[in-house]
Amino acid sequence: MLDGPSGLPAPGALRPAGEPLDWVADNQMKGISPVPALTVHAGTATSRALWDATDDDVVEQLLGAVPGLAAGPVAGGVQVQRWLYARPVECRPESARLLVGLPAAVLAGDAFGGARVPGAAASGIAAAALLP
Repeated sequence: MLDGPSGLPAPGALRPAGEPLDWVADNQMKGISPVPALTVHAGTATSRALWDATDDDVVEQLLGAVPGLAAGPVAGGVQVQRWLYARPVECRPESARLLVGLPAAVLAGDAFGGARVPGAAASGIAAAALLP
């Protein structure tokens, strides 16, 4: 939670060009929070670099990187979540892979179609097309 409006431009979402941030959203502007609040996703390299950092250090680094942030965090109103397996380390160039020598088995998901839900969904569709 923030102590005032975030200052993010409408519609309240940013996808910075690169590290340290991957994505920032103003939850009040999105209509999912009655109070000023941000969701901030670190980039892959930043996430690895800050994995063992204290929550306070993570908050300081990430909020300090939000362009144009016009408010500060409310004491006790910040949560830091760490997801070790949030993204594939390496994405395959193909959309899905049919396993040979096995009965009808296909590998699919975000490691094939891209690290986001649309890519994983497209990978599932490609996997279905590979089945005999």
